[in-house]
Amino acid sequence: MRPEELRIGNLLYHKTYKEIIIVNGIHRWNGWKISFDKKILNSKDEFVNIPCFNDIYCFKLVPLTEEWLFELKLKNNLKYLSKHYYKFPGIEYKLGNELIYSSLNNSIYRYNVLLCSIEYVHQLQNLYFALIGKELIIKQ
Repeated sequence: MRPEELRIGNLLYHKTYKEIIIVNGIHRWNGWKISFDKKILNSKDEFVNIPCFNDIYCFKLVPLTEEWLFELKLKNNLKYLSKHYYKFPGIEYKLGNELIYSSLNNSIYRYNVLLCSIEYVHQLQNLYFALIGKELIIKQ
């Protein structure tokens, strides 16, 4: 994992907690650290967010799978074109043409030309933000 690829709001998998977290901060202090909130149950049986801070090696990138695409489709009106192909709404408005994502080879195409490969959820989040200027909605 390269810390310079990460942004606040990206999703990562915490190896110890075995859950997906949302990045609150990326810090370079005695190595790279990631800050995030951990939900815990307090003495009043209420869930509260506790700020946490771990070394970057405690995290894994989240692979972009068909399940994630299904979630994104529901939350962002990602258009299902045919098996393994999805269209991003709003991008054609900004770019003058549509972008197509192929889950066969995890790639983004424009005018049937390969633009980039995307293997992880955070890469899709970053690309969407760079093109649209809005965060990709992902609810856990």
